Amino acid sequence: MATKVDAVERERIMRKGTKSLQAYDYVLRGREYRSRFTRAANAEAQTLFRKAIELDPRYGSAYVELGWSYFNTIVHGWSQSPSEALEQSHDLAQKALSLEGSNYGAHRLLGAVYIKWMQYDLAITNLERALELNPNDADSYDAMGAAQLYAGQSKSAIEPLEIALRFNPNARPSVFVHLALAYYLTGRYDDAIAVSRQSLGRTPNFAVHHVLLAAAHAQAGHAADAEHAADKVRRLDPFFEIDSFGTAFRDPADRRRIAEGLRKAGLE
Repeated sequence: MATKVDAVERERIMRKGTKSLQAYDYVLRGREYRSRFTRAANAEAQTLFRKAIELDPRYGSAYVELGWSYFNTIVHGWSQSPSEALEQSHDLAQKALSLEGSNYGAHRLLGAVYIKWMQYDLAITNLERALELNPNDADSYDAMGAAQLYAGQSKSAIEPLEIALRFNPNARPSVFVHLALAYYLTGRYDDAIAVSRQSLGRTPNFAVHHVLLAAAHAQAGHAADAEHAADKVRRLDPFFEIDSFGTAFRDPADRRRIAEGLRKAGLE
């Protein structure tokens, strides 16, 4: 139900921001293309969002959606200049807020950008505002949990991440990863194992799930399971290195705790 409410809220905000039905239609079509998560579809989405902006240069949601399309190029490795694409996402979110100060999607986009820049306090501030404006947005809860997690607030991160999954049980694998990490860093190893396994049913070859299983099983004293998960990591990601995993965490103690579990599991 919450997911449906969120979808209705998104459409309401997109309609409210423009009097041009054609611009609104371009944004709806662009969002559908963007959600396909292919390079070609993302490029088509950008074309549609720009058409919406040409029709109505004061349409805040069109700038937000264009900003997310640039953000997609970073996440999926489609950009030749990720730093430039991230700047474009940031500038488009700021442009949207200059036109519509209550656009929660713009605050969520800024939150995502600041997480990438490892400016977690700014990310949390913007995500708090996004949730004030739309308390039913599962993606904002996910981003809030991620920002708190990387900022060293593992215990606080659990609640928004659990809410994100309640609102959207079919969430992206990243939500499960963030929640498993939050459980792991607070010593809830069995919960970390359970949530990783929950997502493995849909993404069995996602190496990060096996990384987390290896660390959690090792810390929980499940030596055979830890070794099995570590073997899966080696097969799925032959170049995996402990020192390269968890670099987004601000607190060195969090990085050390993750590394400790991975070494116990036999990874290097």
